[in-house]
Amino acid sequence: MNKDSIDFKLSAEEIGEFVLNMRTVAGLTLSQLAGLIKTPEASLRKYEKGQSRPHESRIPGLIERIRNVVKEEIRRNRDGELSYSERNGRGHSRKRRTAKAN
Repeated sequence: MNKDSIDFKLSAEEIGEFVLNMRTVAGLTLSQLAGLIKTPEASLRKYEKGQSRPHESRIPGLIERIRNVVKEEIRRNRDGELSYSERNGRGHSRKRRTAKAN
C-alpha cells in the first residue's frame, strides 16, 4: 500500500499517539526529532498532546519523514552504530560500553 492510497483523516489524538510512539521507539527527544524532520519543536509538542494536527495535505509527508528517521535509528541500533544522542555527545558510546564489558 503506498502513501497515496492511505486515508489520512486522522484525529489530533491519533497523530499525537503516532508521533509519541515513533519518537519513543527511536529513543529521541522531542527536540532531536524536530531537528531531524525539520519541523518546529512547538508543533510536535502540540501534536503529541493532541492539541493540534498538521493540515491534511502535510500529514503524509510528516508521517513519511518520521518513519524514515525511526527506521534509520533502529537500523543504527541493530548494527551497533552510535545513536543520535551518542553521535551528538549526549550519551555513552557503544565502544566504551563494549570495552568495559570485556
